Amino acid sequence: MAKLEIRDLSGKKRRVEVLYEDDHVLALNKPAPLLTLPDRWDPKRPNLLALLRKKLGEVRPFVVHRLDSGTSGVVIFAKTPEAHKGLTRQFDQRKARKVYWAIVSGTPAREQGKIDKPVAEDTRRPGHAVISKRGKPALTYYRILEKFVDYTLVELQPVTGRSHQLRVHMQWLGTPVATDPDYGGRRALYLSEFKSGFRLEEDEQEYPFISRPSLHARVLEVVHPISGERLRLEAEPPKDFRTFLRILRTYRPFAEVIDVDESKEPR
Repeated sequence: MAKLEIRDLSGKKRRVEVLYEDDHVLALNKPAPLLTLPDRWDPKRPNLLALLRKKLGEVRPFVVHRLDSGTSGVVIFAKTPEAHKGLTRQFDQRKARKVYWAIVSGTPAREQGKIDKPVAEDTRRPGHAVISKRGKPALTYYRILEKFVDYTLVELQPVTGRSHQLRVHMQWLGTPVATDPDYGGRRALYLSEFKSGFRLEEDEQEYPFISRPSLHARVLEVVHPISGERLRLEAEPPKDFRTFLRILRTYRPFAEVIDVDESKEPR
């Protein structure tokens, strides 16, 4: 798969996987913790849009949707006004199909279900969200993919696209994203918490194997705004997410494994 090499403001090189590109559309596998858009409080923080504009020169990419900085996975940009209009309409009309993977703490009581709870901005924590009657309608379907002791891999399909929707919905369900301190999870996880007999050498320091929300935008399905072709864009989880799964399968296995069939629609 092609890689797009871009430099942030410090000059550091970042290699971003290109999932699809033509004259109208560009889809990338966004790494964490890179922002999608400029930060409203700190516009100097590196963000994918600014880096793309610098890289692509005369081509001015248009934002279609966004991922939180700590969320990795599929993000799509338009390269022409016509493509931007067509893609934005699909998101506005909820015709774009989005599939996320999340590793959550605990296990949902049901194998699959839906969370239909309005989401509003948290007035006591700017930049955060909260379940509230004053919020906008928000709907998420979920189903269990794989169970572990104390953790679960779940598939999430948001119908709406509220800010922090998946994270606050999983917190409401009682199974927060495992490494999401803003919504009931941990700030980071360490191998020593899972591997019995773990020892460090005298001068060694242990670093977390994941220190951002264990949430990944796995699939995005849209209709190409010019050709009308159905596009299925898939992004493999990054190293920290894969490491988390490997550690769970090694040290926290559960007897039952749910058959993963991504073509199956949730009920």
